Amino acid sequence: MIATPTSMLAVEAAILRLKQAFMRLHEKECSQLAELLPMLRLAHPNVLLTGDPDDRAAFERMLPYLRPPIAKWTPRHSRTMPGVPFRTLLIAGGDELDPAQQEELLALMSKPDGDIQVVTISATPLLSLVSRGAFLDRLYYRLNVIFMEHP
Repeated sequence: MIATPTSMLAVEAAILRLKQAFMRLHEKECSQLAELLPMLRLAHPNVLLTGDPDDRAAFERMLPYLRPPIAKWTPRHSRTMPGVPFRTLLIAGGDELDPAQQEELLALMSKPDGDIQVVTISATPLLSLVSRGAFLDRLYYRLNVIFMEHP
């Protein structure tokens, strides 16, 4: 079938409607994120982001809402967790935590005086790792207080 100008106009109109729908979704996600960020300052909950762990923009947007001092840890670059004192720990690549690191992080979060906030970004949804037994379910539920999908 040869495309006629009329059918091309219909395709272009459909593409335009799709673009507009995606823009509305993006605006909705941005407004939801804008509503969540102030909660980070008030309650300091743990946050689990799914997206690109190397995306600095995701962490940068949250920085004003997190408790200082802030430490950043990328498990694939350093096998050891940063030393305390920090109030907020940013983990880039939460899906790369090995079982020993998971236990260490859970122990740190479970201390009575361990009043820390953990913000984790993971390329792989951690729930799928939990279901395969590759990630501690106790740690997953401690990390997943606020869940956000990063586009």
